[in-house]
Order: sequence, then structure tokens, then C-alpha cells
Amino acid sequence: MATFKSDQLAQLATPGSLNHTNVKGGRIRVAYFSYTTSGTEAANDTIELVKLPKGARILGGSIHLDQMDKTGDGAVTPTTLNIGYAGAPSAVASNLGPNAAAVDQDIAGPGTAAYGAEMAGETTVFMTVVASDIPAGAKVEGHLLYVVD
Repeated sequence: MATFKSDQLAQLATPGSLNHTNVKGGRIRVAYFSYTTSGTEAANDTIELVKLPKGARILGGSIHLDQMDKTGDGAVTPTTLNIGYAGAPSAVASNLGPNAAAVDQDIAGPGTAAYGAEMAGETTVFMTVVASDIPAGAKVEGHLLYVVD
């Protein structure tokens, strides 16, 4: 029977190598965000949510989106939102559609491009409006979990 090692354990096999604290032994941090819509958000607009420090490794998060259906037609005129950062505008979450009802959803978890991603520099996480039927006064609220030290 063969034994295989994760990338992180394999790195430790090299004499003098240590894993960075954003891999093992680091403290989990929370970056909280909230935003109240103006009703003027249109396709391709971005809403900056949080800034993550250099070296931050994303571990997950969650988001709440109020129902966003200004015209009252359900999903006929849809609101679609992506969350990401420069170079990966939908890495955190994609195709969020709070049309018929509010959405409470985990984001940036395993299986997303953002999970485990290490930020090369200070990074702004933003939400992009893909399609808009956003009323004024809708609440966006959530958080990202990350480790940096």
C-alpha cells in the first residue's frame, strides 16, 4: 500500500522548510461587509466590499442578499451578481440571483476558485452586477474568512 502526502506535508520533507502561517498555525480573521443598494446599480457596475491584506489565504464566508426585483416580475428581469477580485471577478461566487426571494449562501468555499487562494498583494474583493433589476434599499451583508498570520 502506497502513502501519499499533501503538498504542504511534502514541502516539510525538504530540510529547513516550514509552511507559512497562512497554511498551518495561523489565526482566522473575519472581513465583514455590508451595503445598501441605491437602485441605480447597472450591468457592469462594481461594488467594493472589503480589502484583504497581502498574503491572506481565503477560507470561506457567507452572504445575505435581500430580494432584488425592482420590477416585481420574479426572474423575468433578473438580477445576477458575481463576487471576486482583479483577475478573477467571479472567483468568490458567481451567478447569485436574489430575484424571487432573499438569498443566504456560503461563498468562497471548497470548489470555488477563491478557496485557498493566497493574495499576492492587498486585494479588493468586489461584487459585479451582471444583470440588474436592483431596487433602492436592498441589503447586502456578509463576511469572508481568511488567514494571514
